[in-house]
Amino acid sequence: MRRLAALLAAAASMGAETVRLDGIARPVEILRDRWGIPHIYAANQKDLFFAQGYMAARDRLFQIDLWRRVGTGRLAEVLGPQALARDRLARAVGYRGDWEREWRSYSPDTREIVTAFTGGINQYIRSLDGKRPLEFRLAGYDPGLWKPEDCLARMAGLLMTRNLTREIARAEAARELGLEKTQKYMPPDPFIRLEVPKGLDLADITPEIIAVYSQAIGPVRLEPEQQLRLSIPPGPPGPGGAPRPGAPERRWALQALNVQSSLSGEGSNNWVVDGTRTVTGKPLLANDPHRPVLIPALRKTVHLVAPGWNAIGAGEPGLPGIALGHNEKVAFGFTIVGLDQVDLYVEKLNPANPDQYRYKGAWRNLEVERDEIAVKGGRPEPVELRRTVHGPVIH
Repeated sequence: MRRLAALLAAAASMGAETVRLDGIARPVEILRDRWGIPHIYAANQKDLFFAQGYMAARDRLFQIDLWRRVGTGRLAEVLGPQALARDRLARAVGYRGDWEREWRSYSPDTREIVTAFTGGINQYIRSLDGKRPLEFRLAGYDPGLWKPEDCLARMAGLLMTRNLTREIARAEAARELGLEKTQKYMPPDPFIRLEVPKGLDLADITPEIIAVYSQAIGPVRLEPEQQLRLSIPPGPPGPGGAPRPGAPERRWALQALNVQSSLSGEGSNNWVVDGTRTVTGKPLLANDPHRPVLIPALRKTVHLVAPGWNAIGAGEPGLPGIALGHNEKVAFGFTIVGLDQVDLYVEKLNPANPDQYRYKGAWRNLEVERDEIAVKGGRPEPVELRRTVHGPVIH
C-alpha cells in the first residue's frame, strides 16, 4: 500500500489530509491554494499523472464521465434514446485500427502518462466503495472504470471542427451562384480552385445529408424524470439529520448533464506583447480561447511538479497534462482558426450491390461493422456502421 498525502491546508475550512492509495511508488504532496487549484508535487512522472487523474476524478468525476461517454458513444446508456444519434456518430468516427500502432505514433512516454492518469481516476472511483456521488444519484447510474484508450476518443476533435456544414453551404452556393462567385465569397482555406467532379450533381448535396450529424452534435437534454429529480425543491433534512441536496448542487448537476457542444458564434484570440513594452523586459502571451463560462468549467487548472516537469495552466479535466499555461521558460496556448479540416465525399454505389462503392476505377466493398448501443429504459439499439477509404458513411 502506497501513500498519497493530499494537503488541503490552504483552504481555511480544511486541514491536512492523508490518503492511502494503491498505484504510486513514492509519497505525493498536493497543496490546494485559496482558489482551489491543486499544486501536485511528485517524485516521478508516473506518480505525478496518477495524482492528477485522482484529483480530476475527485473534483470533476461526473463531468469527465459524461465527456468520456460522448467520446465513446455510450451516452444513451445513461440518458436514454435521445442520445442515440450522438452515440451512432461517436462510434462511426471512433478509432478502428491497431491500438499498439496508435500508441507508437505518439511520443514515447505518452502511454505511461495516460495509463497513470486513468489509473488515478480508477483509484478514486474504487475508493467510493460503490457509493454514488450526488450527481450520479440524481442521474441514476454508477461511474464506470476507465481504460487508457478512453482518452484518445476522436469525438471531441470532431465537435471542435465544425466546417462540415460549410461544405454543404459551399455546394449550395456553387449550384446557385456558380463557381467563380463561390470562390470569391466562400473560398476554401487553404485555397484550392473549386471544380465539380464529372458525374456529380450538386443538387444531390443538401442539408439532409448531414441531418444525423447535425442532430448528433447538438445539445443533449435530460430525460423528464431526471429533470424532475433535479427540479424538486429541497426538503427537510433526511435520515440522520443530513441535509437534502439544495439548489446550488442541483444546478451544478443540471449544467453538467446538459452536454452542450454547439460552438456557433464563438471565436478566440491569441497575441503577444513584445518585451520592450513590459516591466520585466520579457514578452507576455495573452491567450483568450473564448470558452463558455459554465459550472463546472470546461477547463481544470493544475500545477504539475516532478523531475522534468514544472508547469501550471488549464486543460480538459478528462485528459492528462495542460493545454494552455506556462513552465519556467515558455508560455503556450491556442486559438480558433478557420481551416478546412473536414471533407465531405459523395461516393458512387454499385447499382448491383449497394455494399460496394467506386474507388480508383473499381468496385470496392464497404467496411461494415454491426454493433449494439445500450439504451436506458429500453432494448439495445442495433447499429450498422459503414466506412469507405475516406471515412465513415453518415448518410
